Amino acid sequence: MDNEYSLAILKGFIASIPLVGSFTVEILNVAIPNQRQKRVEKLLKILGEQVSDLHRTQLEQKFVSTDFIDIFEDVLHQSIRATSDKRLEYLASVINYGLRREELEHLQTKRLLKILAEINDVEVIILESYSYSSIMEKKEFGNEYSSIFHPSHDSDEKSESHEAMLKNYTSNLVNLGLVGGSNFFGSSHLLITRLGVMLLEEIGIWKGREVFQTGKHINPIDAINTAHDNLKKTEERVRREIEMETKKGVKTVEDAMRRIIR
Repeated sequence: MDNEYSLAILKGFIASIPLVGSFTVEILNVAIPNQRQKRVEKLLKILGEQVSDLHRTQLEQKFVSTDFIDIFEDVLHQSIRATSDKRLEYLASVINYGLRREELEHLQTKRLLKILAEINDVEVIILESYSYSSIMEKKEFGNEYSSIFHPSHDSDEKSESHEAMLKNYTSNLVNLGLVGGSNFFGSSHLLITRLGVMLLEEIGIWKGREVFQTGKHINPIDAINTAHDNLKKTEERVRREIEMETKKGVKTVEDAMRRIIR
């Protein structure tokens, strides 16, 4: 009942504000089909549940702010294209987070929303996996999302395709500066960056966890070059080991031949 009341208040505020009210009505009634309209309605329902503990005055002050209206419009636009309830929860959390801060960091929030639009739900999960410091936490998280990190495949081709997609998702996170190299191990060891932490905070995932260290932003090309150099070094090491073993084998045969001749 409280959630329904909060949702009603929220809708009332939106309808009463010139820019947002008319904008929302136009979207709900004209610009988008019923399926997309339901996404917006679900977003508002989720948001109503999240802000049920906030005072009416606090909500009212935010919803007359030009900066907040701008952010709210961006969230509505993204909710129309949302393909999962989880994405709607992320978007609602952005508004919820903004409502609870004394001052809305307008440009920062807009940038984080833009970044959120450039990653899919699987990439959000992969990003979150980089936020855990302990091996146990990583293992538990990996087990929770085993279909992403440890799927079973009935063929090598499917396994390779899945691995290729995971690498592509991770590459996108690196490109956006959400994941970066370690100060200790370089770009071959990836960690969540401060920007990645900020995004998880914005969408309600971080929740005050501590992280041992954050990664530094790296150029994706440098990361690829580093991986290539590591591969070359590995190949060279293997080649040398094979040569040494071959020489040992030849020497062993030669020694045996000498003993036979004697």
